[in-house]
Amino acid sequence: MIPCTIQRSKISSKYVVEWSSPEKAEEYFNMKHSAARNVIERCFRVLKKRWAILRSPSFYPIQTQNKIILACCLLHNFIRNEMPYDFVDDETVDTNTDEDDAHLGEEVEHITTIGTSNEWTTFRQNLATLMFDTWRSRHN
Repeated sequence: MIPCTIQRSKISSKYVVEWSSPEKAEEYFNMKHSAARNVIERCFRVLKKRWAILRSPSFYPIQTQNKIILACCLLHNFIRNEMPYDFVDDETVDTNTDEDDAHLGEEVEHITTIGTSNEWTTFRQNLATLMFDTWRSRHN
């Protein structure tokens, strides 16, 4: 899901969105979307550090990819709970896949754009409105 489009203010030639107190549903949705995305990206960095299968493009069917990611998460959590010392925390592994893709040549198709659809736009707007209304009812 992509964030909502909102107006941004220009400050010293950089675009900055102030999230101190959202005034519209779209602003609140974007604030929560950004926070969730940061958490997910951090989680995948940790998983890619531990599991090499996640460091390069996958050619497995989507259902298999989902199972691989779930298995990696479960094993990671098991290791974190059972091992007093986790060697992966001390290692630095570059999870940048650009060089990993170089040997694949033109075989890999990367997603470069995501098209919008009325169904997803409506779903996102309804979700944003529901989230904002719930937040506003708790903070008023």
